[in-house]
Amino acid sequence: MDVERREAIYDVVVVGGGGSGLAAAIEARAAGRSVVLLEKNAELGGSTAWSIGSVTASGTPHQARKGIIDNPADHWRDMAGFNGELDSRDNKDLAAQAGRALLWSNARAAA
Repeated sequence: MDVERREAIYDVVVVGGGGSGLAAAIEARAAGRSVVLLEKNAELGGSTAWSIGSVTASGTPHQARKGIIDNPADHWRDMAGFNGELDSRDNKDLAAQAGRALLWSNARAAA
């Protein structure tokens, strides 16, 4: 089998083209770094694509426009209904930061 070999130097190497990998690559590039993103699949998406690309969040402008009052503590409790027992700090942090992450993503998508 013939294999083509190429060498390059990058400031940042991101492995995985799912939501987190794409976010890392975007932020590194925005910080002026040279970036390469490696993905083993033919298309980007990773496990984010497996979850149909949906994101749950609380305290978002979308909810505010509809008059929905929500908060991270309630969001965290609701998560258990979908994922079973969630007694970890990571899951509480996820619920607390999901709204900010959604705003970040929307701002980048509009750019």
